[in-house]
Amino acid sequence: MPAARSAGFFGSMCGKLLEKGKVNHILAKDDLANLEGTVTEARGGGHFVVRLENGHTLTAKLGGAMRRFRIRVISGDRVTIGVSPYDPTHGLILYRHKN
Repeated sequence: MPAARSAGFFGSMCGKLLEKGKVNHILAKDDLANLEGTVTEARGGGHFVVRLENGHTLTAKLGGAMRRFRIRVISGDRVTIGVSPYDPTHGLILYRHKN
């Protein structure tokens, strides 16, 4: 009789932590801090260097919907970035502004 397949390491760990009550909340896209900035450099693989309005620089990658609908981002574009509170040096490009 074959062994039962598990959900993988992360699936099993999240389930165990939720059962024990140690994790109250799993971070979702709604929990990201939305910041605006300008793309200063395009790197390979959908990664970009973005300078925020407050002067900080961080790396960001294209979000899933932007990749899916093939929205192009080039240097000089104004973008909205979702930044996780756990790692503020990396972000996710959520929106490309018209101007």
